[in-house]
Amino acid sequence: MKNKKIFIYLGIFSVTLLVLSAILSVLTPQQQEIPATEFNNTNINKTTSDFSNVVFVGQKPQFPEKLSVDGVTKIEDEDEIISKILLTYNLKPNSQSERYWTSSQGIYLHQDIYSKKYQLSLNTESAQKLSKLTTEQALDVATSEIKKIFPTLSFSPLENQIIFLKNSIEFYKKSTFEDADIINIPFSYTIDSYPLRYQKESVDPFMVMLNNEGQVVRIDFSPFFISTQTISKNFRIPIDQAVANINNNQGSIINFGMEQGTSADLSVIKSANLSSINIEYRYDEEIGFAYPFYRFSGKAEDLSGQTIQLEIITPAIETTPTE
Repeated sequence: MKNKKIFIYLGIFSVTLLVLSAILSVLTPQQQEIPATEFNNTNINKTTSDFSNVVFVGQKPQFPEKLSVDGVTKIEDEDEIISKILLTYNLKPNSQSERYWTSSQGIYLHQDIYSKKYQLSLNTESAQKLSKLTTEQALDVATSEIKKIFPTLSFSPLENQIIFLKNSIEFYKKSTFEDADIINIPFSYTIDSYPLRYQKESVDPFMVMLNNEGQVVRIDFSPFFISTQTISKNFRIPIDQAVANINNNQGSIINFGMEQGTSADLSVIKSANLSSINIEYRYDEEIGFAYPFYRFSGKAEDLSGQTIQLEIITPAIETTPTE
């Protein structure tokens, strides 16, 4: 009789464990496997760099132990959005230029045929002026204007990445808020409060430009109209491992510049001193996921000894080698 009771208790205990395990598996999604595609080792200009001596010499921030992997859904059709913009601003095709629309009010929309980005230039004559513009007011104006164009998209202004510019006759230089002629406010989708960028883009998908009187003069945007849904929480790899991965052909240069303004051969770069790091999400269109990357900034040298300022990305979670 005692043995029978023991078996009954063991059975109840086993069933309870199975139920708890099932509940935990539902509440705690399994880690999504991410294949290591060419996305992770091809530079912005389609070359590859055989890194072997990349080092990180900066401070290591505290990042979350786990980071999201999101599925991405296209929620707006590019042609439909452009048609709405053309109707809203009464824009007509310009016969002299492809992908260029203008209005009699001096407003125009243009798409770059290479980057595929759009630029909407607005007429400020009838826009309200603010005599003592604050950063908060600039954010409110920019958000209101861009939401009129993209009411269904869930993006946010990146307040810590606002750029203030001062006109110095030939070009704009970075400035302070008090001296700025132009205020650039980037907008982006976010995952885990980190910005989401498309493929290898080095800038955010949306940008609103205001003058110092709080009038929106231009809106730049990429045809990147999506929503995201978290499907997994994956463990973040340590920064040291990420650097080792770069030295093992898992790094991609997404932005670079040279002091003398000449072109650089990224394929010959083998070493770099990286001094700063951030986390951002990238949408890899080939696999259909948005997942986290480390974004390093630093310096390298080409074969002639010229200094190259560059930014390198590498996955912040484990990826699985493909055959």
